Amino acid sequence: MKLSGSDSELRFAVFNSTGNLLQGDRRFESVECSEIAKKCDRTECSLYCMADSTGTLILGRRFLVRVTGGREERVSVVAEYTGDDIAGVFEIFYDGARNAVENLEDRSYQVIGIWEEGDLSDHEDPRSPSRKTDPRFPRKPASSAMMSLYAGKIIANEEVTVQLPAIEGLALIHDIFPALMTHRSLKIPFSCALAKYPPETDLWITPDEAEQGKGGPDDGSYGVEYFKALYRYIERGAVIRATDRDSFAREAKSGFLKDETVSNIIGYFSGRCDPLLRLYLHDPAALKKLLQDIHPGRLSTLSEEVSLGTLQALASGGQRGSSMLNPTHPGDPVGISSAGTNSRIYSMSELLNLEDPVVTYAPALIKRLSESNRHKAREILIENGYFVKPVVEELVSDALKYGSSNGIELLSRMTLASGSEQESFAAITRKAVSRLDFELVVERIKAFLQWDGKRSEAMNTVFRELRNKAERDGDLYRALTRAERRGILDWTGKEVWKKSQVSRYRKILTPRVILVLVVVVIAVAAILVFLVLYMEIDVAGYLSQFIPSWTAGAVEGASDLASLPPETGGV
Repeated sequence: MKLSGSDSELRFAVFNSTGNLLQGDRRFESVECSEIAKKCDRTECSLYCMADSTGTLILGRRFLVRVTGGREERVSVVAEYTGDDIAGVFEIFYDGARNAVENLEDRSYQVIGIWEEGDLSDHEDPRSPSRKTDPRFPRKPASSAMMSLYAGKIIANEEVTVQLPAIEGLALIHDIFPALMTHRSLKIPFSCALAKYPPETDLWITPDEAEQGKGGPDDGSYGVEYFKALYRYIERGAVIRATDRDSFAREAKSGFLKDETVSNIIGYFSGRCDPLLRLYLHDPAALKKLLQDIHPGRLSTLSEEVSLGTLQALASGGQRGSSMLNPTHPGDPVGISSAGTNSRIYSMSELLNLEDPVVTYAPALIKRLSESNRHKAREILIENGYFVKPVVEELVSDALKYGSSNGIELLSRMTLASGSEQESFAAITRKAVSRLDFELVVERIKAFLQWDGKRSEAMNTVFRELRNKAERDGDLYRALTRAERRGILDWTGKEVWKKSQVSRYRKILTPRVILVLVVVVIAVAAILVFLVLYMEIDVAGYLSQFIPSWTAGAVEGASDLASLPPETGGV
């Protein structure tokens, strides 16, 4: 069976419902062909199409058949085509597949349907002559808008589910494959299927009444114009050198962003940042360009998955080795080296132009994350050597508030790459520790003493502040066991000493003395009020007489002392 105008033959093979080859040449004896046949049967494929990286086209279809005698069975047909007439191959596949089933050498089958008996007319070639007079199925291809939308999604390596009647689904597949395989000769593997149940293809077209899988139908709400424009970008002749799906999609999307304006790309998604950023998680430079044109408030609408993915991409794609681009630590001179050149010192104005997107966007990306994802975000920053002050403040606060091993472990991995980072971290730690009471400080000291892993500079800073706070506010010696005191000696090289008795009594007595003085003052005031109001004693007059006489006596005594001769020395 030859295709018109083609030097390649469309070859057919027939399989039973368990994937056993009933008829076909040796090339169809492979496990791959058997698995395709079983998939067609399992998912009730009206049409399965797969293009591999060599340009070979694989077609498949499931049939309901009746055996002579009345018993119903199921068979699948798998066909292979290596020619160039991709549009023409669909024109003869349907009749060819049916003839292959009904002309088996060792058994007699009559095809009675695809999904149910009597529905063959719903699954015919939508461009066949028999449809010219059927008003339900106009003989025309799928709309160019629909074709370019789903072709663009395949180029972007996006799995898609769309609900369409069978005949429209077949027309869409007939248009997509020539567009991607012939028009631009793109050697990328991809697959489509019209099936009742999920066939694990890039594009799954399912009838309106079918039960949904893969998250429901694609309604094209967000990014419709983006995917159409992406297809047109490829159609215009964009050079994409990659041949595997993932690399091809990344190269195509990155090239498209360079070809279009950033504002246009953002506009395609009508303010929805989540689906847009998801497309560029592979490209840190593209993410930075997009984020510069997105209002920070819109980042709060991102899903946790995309927030983490964006942070990971920005951090792993950065040049972070120290605090060199961190505008929160402007005190340090900044040197940037490259091969064959000397370090250069940048001014603050230059630093602002070189601002690291991780420092800029990390707080907003982390703000609404759950506790577990917040921990992952902090891990990302620490693993890539970033010091983002608001994030560090939260980390230190949470580690001291909850004392979890996760928080201590992150502190143990933190690096402070510059003097300003060390100073900033020390200030953050002092502030956080100052909010803790003595009992909680002791608990955190004990939690740190249980840590047996690596001890970073950051971790030592926190531990020193905890010890200093505990020694100022209470009796740390008595609060710890002997083993714990030895642990502090091991950590800091300094022993924990007993507090002196005087110091302890002073702490105990001082509040009591203050209390007694307050009581005495109140009592004296009460007595004076009683004398004035109830005894009618002229306290003010009495005092006015007493104080001058006392003062005069004191002056006279002082004069007598002054008149005495000075003492002389010894014998």
